[in-house]
Amino acid sequence: MHIDSYHTVYKDPAYYCGPGPSVVHDPTEDRLTVCFRRVKSWLSDGLAGHWHPSTETYITHSTDLGQTWTAPRILFGGWQCPV
Repeated sequence: MHIDSYHTVYKDPAYYCGPGPSVVHDPTEDRLTVCFRRVKSWLSDGLAGHWHPSTETYITHSTDLGQTWTAPRILFGGWQCPV
């Protein structure tokens, strides 16, 4: 496996999304699925992390090898969000 290119899946400067997404490839449908967590950003205050109860887990899909993505939707929110 090697990296061909990078694509932005989700970006909102008001939210911290890190340290990185989880990507799964379904070869039967040639579909990529990405899950990521986001929380309001406190980076300007020197804080980062998913420790806040408002953290949300999102899911999105691509059927063109990551060129385009569906609108992310909430999978888990608040205290439901696994850490």
